[in-house]
Amino acid sequence: MAAITPARHERRLQAIQQKTHQERQQLLEQISRLLEKPMMLLSFAWLVIIVLDLMGYNPRVLDTLTWILWGIFLVHFLLEFIIAPP
Repeated sequence: MAAITPARHERRLQAIQQKTHQERQQLLEQISRLLEKPMMLLSFAWLVIIVLDLMGYNPRVLDTLTWILWGIFLVHFLLEFIIAPP
């Protein structure tokens, strides 16, 4: 059995890191494609809520919906931030 030299170990480590980077990048692209339209629809919903709020419609319900939407946006951002390769 051949001994693992530091140089060989380093090459293996780099290969693993490169593969992990590529996999994370692919996953990020898949998630972005999957969530692009739903997030766009939520953005338009947020605009409608803001307009309704400015027009004076039931502020308590609109505030709740606004916080829910911001929570969804935050989860989306954190998901992509965590998955993104370094």
